[in-house]
Amino acid sequence: MNRLIATLTLLVCLALPAAAQKHAIPPTLTHARVWAVDTLITDSKGVTRPAHSVGMLAFVCAYHKDAVHVLCEYVSKSASDFDQLKKDAGAHGDPKMFVLDKHKTKHSQLEAQAHAAGFNDVDLRRLLVVVR
Repeated sequence: MNRLIATLTLLVCLALPAAAQKHAIPPTLTHARVWAVDTLITDSKGVTRPAHSVGMLAFVCAYHKDAVHVLCEYVSKSASDFDQLKKDAGAHGDPKMFVLDKHKTKHSQLEAQAHAAGFNDVDLRRLLVVVR
């Protein structure tokens, strides 16, 4: 009888964590994400990259024909990591630059902004970052 109670208790204890993990948070919601038109810079080593890519967990970009702008999706652990990007986009005075919070923006809004900035040949449905 004691062995049966011990076995049942063990099975219940092992099943509890599995039941708690039934609804895992999707990886797309675990990090802060923005879409932005950023400028390109060339660092001291001669590498051309988006101006605000340093410190990001991940990013993917589509280059503009003018070789000055890029449309990027940036991923970071915290939304505060985008503060400088948002400040620079607002103060830059460049009408092509923008920053959109991915979780607050509809895809149609991104398409309208991207087309207004001159990114007409980019398949925006393929512009995504996967962070695991």
